[in-house]
Amino acid sequence: EKEGSEKEGEPEVETVWTYNKTKAENSKVNSVLGSVSNLSCDEYVYPDSVLNGSEQVFTLKLTGVKEHTLSISKSGNKEDEKYYGESSQTKYKFIIKKHKIDNLLNPIKELFEVKEREK
Repeated sequence: EKEGSEKEGEPEVETVWTYNKTKAENSKVNSVLGSVSNLSCDEYVYPDSVLNGSEQVFTLKLTGVKEHTLSISKSGNKEDEKYYGESSQTKYKFIIKKHKIDNLLNPIKELFEVKEREK
């Protein structure tokens, strides 16, 4: 709850998150947003051609006042697996370590699995 953020006489505005036009649980969305906001790349990829042949893992699109996207791809076998990211916030492609992807995917899977079970 934010104190002092409302002007006198204005109604309180509730933030509502949706997933495929269905209301999403705030705590799960906050977990995803926390994971995304703490994500950092390990190195930038030059040239972009190294991404050829990589397999799309997921794309996360957040829409609000502005639209933000994060796409993650992987290439290689289990021993030599690499994850690559593309973001609407930078024109550069980047490499992200597997443990960071796992930390990001866990709350995303939690959010989506709940919605899939409710259908």
